[in-house]
Amino acid sequence: MKSIRIQMSTIAMLMLSSSVYAIEAEVASDNPSDIYSIPLSQPTKKFKIAEHKMKASGGIKLWYQTLNHGGVDGEAGWFTRQASNNAEMNEWMSVSAHLKVTGEVNGHFSYGAAVQGASSMGTNSYLAGSEAVITPDFNGAITDSGSEKIPFWFSEMYGIYKTGNTKFKMGRMELNTPMVYTEKWNAVSNTFEAMTVTNTDITGTELIGMWISKGNGATNNFIEAPQVFGVEETFNGFMEYDYNGTNISRAGMLVAGVKNNSISNVPLQAWYYLAPDSVQAFWLQADIKADTFGFLKKPMLNLIGAGNGTTGALKDAIASDTFGDGQTKTGTTYATAVKVVAGIGGVTIYGAASKTTEGNLPVANFATNYKKTKLPTASVFNDGMVAAQPGTTAFKIGASLKMGSIGSLATSYGSYTVGSNTGYLQPNAFSGGPSSMGYIANALGKDLDLNEFDLIYSTKYKDISMKAVYVYVDQTYVPGSNNIVGSYGDADNHILRLIASLEF
Repeated sequence: MKSIRIQMSTIAMLMLSSSVYAIEAEVASDNPSDIYSIPLSQPTKKFKIAEHKMKASGGIKLWYQTLNHGGVDGEAGWFTRQASNNAEMNEWMSVSAHLKVTGEVNGHFSYGAAVQGASSMGTNSYLAGSEAVITPDFNGAITDSGSEKIPFWFSEMYGIYKTGNTKFKMGRMELNTPMVYTEKWNAVSNTFEAMTVTNTDITGTELIGMWISKGNGATNNFIEAPQVFGVEETFNGFMEYDYNGTNISRAGMLVAGVKNNSISNVPLQAWYYLAPDSVQAFWLQADIKADTFGFLKKPMLNLIGAGNGTTGALKDAIASDTFGDGQTKTGTTYATAVKVVAGIGGVTIYGAASKTTEGNLPVANFATNYKKTKLPTASVFNDGMVAAQPGTTAFKIGASLKMGSIGSLATSYGSYTVGSNTGYLQPNAFSGGPSSMGYIANALGKDLDLNEFDLIYSTKYKDISMKAVYVYVDQTYVPGSNNIVGSYGDADNHILRLIASLEF
C-alpha cells in the first residue's frame, strides 16, 4: 500500500482535531491549589499539517462469497439470492473503505488515526442474502438497530513516543503476533485497545511488551462460535468471558516477545501470553533461509512449537462444570509444526505438517476466539476452526505460479483428522457461525476427517487488485441446522469468494 503526502483533508482534520492532537492548547492554570494543572512554559504551537509530515493511505474493497452447501434441505446452491421455497441463502456481500492518516510532531512523538467503514450498498436486496460484516458505530458501539448501522468507526487512534531505542505506543491499533493479531481476510479487520513497548538496545534483538485491554474481533461468550464477520459490534474486554449472564473472568492480557536476527538467515522469535483470569500460552519459531540449495531457489524451513491452556478463573470454571456439559478435564494443548518452501523454476512449492495434543483450547488467534491460526497447515476454510483444534493431525501441500502481467495462480490440498478430546470442554459451538470441528468431534465422541482443495487466482487491472478463491471441502462443518448432526456430514461444500480492492 503506497503512502501519499496530503496538504489538506477534511476527514484528516476531523480525526486529528477530535482526538489525536490539539489544534491549539491553552496555558495550564497557575493556581497552585489545582492539583490537576500541569504548568507549561509556553502555549502549544498551532497545528500545521506541513510541519507534521502527514501521510495518508487507504483503499476501497468489495467482498463477496457464495456457498453451495450440500446436505441442507431446501438449500438452493450458488448465486441464489431469492428462492420460492424459502431456501437458506448462502451469499454475503459488503463494500468497505479504509482511510489512515499518520503524522510526526517531532523526532520523538508521532501519531496515527484510521477510519474504517462497511455497507451493503443495497446489494443484500438483489445480489446477496446478507452483509459480510457487522458494522459498529463511530466509537465501536451499536446505537441503532437493523442490518444497516452507522457504517464507519475509528479502527485506530494512537500516539507513539520514542526515547532512545525504546518506543511506547498507546491507543487503538492493529497488532501482529503469532497468537494475537489483526485478521484482514474479510471486508474489514479487527483492532485492539492496547499499550505496546519495544526496545532495540541489544544488537539484532527486539524486545516487545504489551498490555491488551479490549478488542472487537470476538464477543465475550467463551462457548459461542465466531460470527465470521471480521469485527464484532463492540470493543469487548479482551479475554473477558461470560456465561449465561454471569462473569467468569476479568479482561486483559500481558504479552512478552523477543525477536532475534543475530544470525541473518535464521531469524528466531519467542512469545509468552498471559491473561491471568483465563489463559496462558507460548509460541516459539525458527525460520531457516538460504538463497539457493542445489537447484532449489530461496528454500526455507519453518519450525514451530507452541502451547495454549486455561488458567485462573476460566480453568476453575471448567473444572467445576460451570458450563454444565460434564467435561471437567483441564489441560494445555501443545502444537508442533514444520513447513518447507522452495522455488523450482518459476514455481514455488511447499509442504507442511502439524500435530496438536488433546486439551481445551486451539492454538490459534485469541483475538477472534480462535477463528484463524498461524500454523502452516491452515487452509481457507479449515483454519483455526479445524487445523488448530486440540488433538488434530494435519498435512498440507501447495504450489504457486506467477504468470507475468496476467496474474498469479495458487493451489493447495489439506488433510485433517480432528480428535474427539473426550472429557475436555471445547469452545465454539454453533451460534450463528460455523461450529469448530473440535466442538463437533467432541460432541459426537469420535475422530473426524476433512479434506480441502483451494484454488486462488489473483490479477490486477490498472489500479484494481482482484482475487477469485474457489474452495472445496469434502466434509461440511458449516451449520445446516441448530444441531450437531446438521453441522457435520458426508455432504460436501463448494465455496466461491470474489474480492476486488483499490488501494493508495
